[in-house]
Amino acid sequence: MIIHNVKSGETLTDVAACYGISPIKLAENNGLSQKSALIEGEELLILQPTRSTNAKVGESLDDIARRFGVRESTLLGINPELCGSGRLYAGQPIAVKYGQPLYGLGIGNGYYYRGCSREALMRALPYLNYVTVSGAVGRGGRVNMLFDDTEVVSLARAAGKLPMLRLWLGDEDASHREATIKSALLIASARGYHGLTLAGEVGTGEESKATLSMAKEASAECGLSLFGECDVSRVRDGVDIPDVTVLTYDKIHFEKIPGFDEGERVEFTRFAERHDAVRAFIDLSPFALISGKYITKDEARYAVLRGGGSIHESGCESYAVASVGKGRRERLYIWETMKNTRKKLELLSELGYYGISFDIARAPIYDLLMFRVMFSDGIGMRGDVSP
Repeated sequence: MIIHNVKSGETLTDVAACYGISPIKLAENNGLSQKSALIEGEELLILQPTRSTNAKVGESLDDIARRFGVRESTLLGINPELCGSGRLYAGQPIAVKYGQPLYGLGIGNGYYYRGCSREALMRALPYLNYVTVSGAVGRGGRVNMLFDDTEVVSLARAAGKLPMLRLWLGDEDASHREATIKSALLIASARGYHGLTLAGEVGTGEESKATLSMAKEASAECGLSLFGECDVSRVRDGVDIPDVTVLTYDKIHFEKIPGFDEGERVEFTRFAERHDAVRAFIDLSPFALISGKYITKDEARYAVLRGGGSIHESGCESYAVASVGKGRRERLYIWETMKNTRKKLELLSELGYYGISFDIARAPIYDLLMFRVMFSDGIGMRGDVSP
């Protein structure tokens, strides 16, 4: 796996020729079309298969999987463009293997939000063990469901994934939290969920401990798993955490954050030293920042390309800075680099973290491919894969 920085005037064909790979696969692995123009300084994920093939006339993905003795889900995980594509065309390049994964097993947890398409879900399934459905909000001791979750739960179960119901507590009053959580657990059990994920504030200090203690006891009584979310920089000694925790790292002010070694490495190492890292996911951010507002990294790239902008040295390998316009009209787009994501993924092995968490609709395909190439999947595991 190589991360290539585009030079002035380079095209996809030029880059592909440098590494002896198909320009079609290069484009697909980076979420681009074959006609996409490149931006000087942007990163491209270069994957060189150790085993590949070209589809024969009338051949299906299942045919190729059987021909090489691999699972169809494995092929989908390293050829994401094939999800939902139906019949293959003759000569279509397909990667069969990208060498031996370096870091062992990696568990995936994907977030499904209202408006997420079925296509996006199906594309993400090969990377997932858990599907966290952000479908419930607590209000006044009651649970409001935000959308019909029937299809996503059904699709997750049919694919052998474990669906989790995400409950947003927000500013729910402490006096209502117990009733809200118990109600959500009953809903989760009735609707076929594997467990409950608590999101938002659950209180502070002793109040938080009491809430989590109650939630753990109640979820155990229902036979459900209990997940939670928190910013890794806010987890302190003595703070109680759920059975499994999704750890985020706040990058709302990208231009002010330290580099990876002084920032994320410090925070995730500190957590691993004080808590059980095997019970935690590291969240991958899909966002870019512009004028204090979030857009996706893919949207930022297209905006910079349309505006004739460029990516320039930020002085920090953790994030890329692209500019469009000059002077007062200059617009800066800032996002996490592939190099930073790769370093974050390496922490899974180095510090013993459980796996990654990502936004199903917004995660760029190259982040998921890096994960799959670096880690073997947990597809086919039966029952609870919790540590």
